[in-house]
Amino acid sequence: PTPGSILLDAADEAVGMMCIAPKTGNIARIKYRLNTVTTGATLNVALEAVGSNGLPAFTKALFGTNSEGSAVVADADDNVWKEVTLTAAGAVTRDLPFAIVVRSPSASAGNLNIAARTGPNPDTNSEGARVRGAQALGAPPSAFAELNQQYPMVAFRYDDGTWHSPVGAIIFGTGGSTQYNSGSTTNRRGNRFQVPFKTTVTGAWAFIINP
Repeated sequence: PTPGSILLDAADEAVGMMCIAPKTGNIARIKYRLNTVTTGATLNVALEAVGSNGLPAFTKALFGTNSEGSAVVADADDNVWKEVTLTAAGAVTRDLPFAIVVRSPSASAGNLNIAARTGPNPDTNSEGARVRGAQALGAPPSAFAELNQQYPMVAFRYDDGTWHSPVGAIIFGTGGSTQYNSGSTTNRRGNRFQVPFKTTVTGAWAFIINP
């Protein structure tokens, strides 16, 4: 699988990912993934409110003062993750919808691609879902529009050090599939996890290609 791309190449263009807060706390950092960068720019990355239509509020309503940061993207930053520490952490409560928005600057906008997962979301899908992608394109744009079956690759970090990704927004680089069947030796494949605390596992996801 390879990531899809969302092109930002004009002033104030933006891409957003709607999320649901997994717990109450303060979100202090955001990561997002780039694909091809033709011309770099200093992007704005913000934690923003979600409007009544389920898309980012274009008035750029922030979660508290300065819940945003700057991300310098160089021309050579192809296929890399960028991490941004917000000027001030944004306070969220559990199950609260919020948006992570990456914006081009008003001047020297650059030409670059934000990585996205394409195809049906395993958990939610398309218009009307609480967890979905959106874009605001044009020069300058005036509203966010639905990104049908595209989910910008982002992650967010609370100030307690825990990282989370939006529900259903599977994040990955590029890679191939591991093929095996009941006649393979061994016929089991998986990942081993070890966590530094006592916990109960209630389920798991598997991304299966061409069963």
